Amino acid sequence: MSTPSPSSGSDPVLSVATFSSEGVNAASDAQYPIASITKTFTAALCLEPDLKDHLDRPFVEVMPYFRLQNEEATQQMTPRDALCHRSGLAPHTATWVGNSMSRKQYVTQVLPTLPVADDWREHHRYSNILYAVLGLWIEEITGETWESLIQSRVRDPLGLESLHVLEPGWEEVCPPPLALEQGELVEIPPFYSQKNHLISPASELRMSVSDLAKWGQHHLRLPADTERWRIHCPVSESPDHPERGPLSYGLGWRIDTVHGRMRVWHSGHCSGYTSLLSLYPNEGVGLAAAVNRSEAVEDLHQLELDLLHANQTL
Repeated sequence: MSTPSPSSGSDPVLSVATFSSEGVNAASDAQYPIASITKTFTAALCLEPDLKDHLDRPFVEVMPYFRLQNEEATQQMTPRDALCHRSGLAPHTATWVGNSMSRKQYVTQVLPTLPVADDWREHHRYSNILYAVLGLWIEEITGETWESLIQSRVRDPLGLESLHVLEPGWEEVCPPPLALEQGELVEIPPFYSQKNHLISPASELRMSVSDLAKWGQHHLRLPADTERWRIHCPVSESPDHPERGPLSYGLGWRIDTVHGRMRVWHSGHCSGYTSLLSLYPNEGVGLAAAVNRSEAVEDLHQLELDLLHANQTL
């Protein structure tokens, strides 16, 4: 991945691991915030046996206080709708960045004030907020916090030792955040993170690329026709690049093709960091990558394409 030299003197730290259902190639121990790749973890919790049976039951059955401006959406919206971004909600990012409310406070006090489109179940509209709602839904059913379940049902059983929820001080174990400013790569202040933040189920995990690859490997060992990889919501019929096919969304995963090969993936982007996890279920291989630089998603996609072109496989 080509990138300008940072004027701050800090070089970008790029970590890459390829993997199969049988093994993981070595990567550095550097840790990164993985931002929206966190959604794949929340989706995995939602498909646990004690939660999966509730996926198609309206949120209000478990959370009677759940309210949206659209009354039909209030009464009918399900966790499945939230997982594949069929809520109709705009990002409304300013309502949750730096917000110290609990998830329940946000859902009861802020969510009902946010506009919802009338076509709420007709189109894909990416929403971190509904993943916060999912985190609360998970807690109401299990009686445990989303954070504790990430440890007991994911981190510990799979041996993902570097997996942690972001909290103050996270930057001490990660490469410094970098961003392009006027054509130069410079070090920027680390973003603020609050322990157990309301948006954590959408975007607040950190881990090494080696462990991210192990997470991908875990999914490759699941049946290839697993429900989470079934297309639930079309996103775009006009791909940005000729190598890629139409983009759709499943349960916590993006789905497209690369040179005709089915790809299941998610990217993550936050201030100073970019990450990518791609799986090719039919071939049983995948790639995990992260770099401490903002706005580098297309660079990581290109890195993936370069590896595919060079080796015809990952």
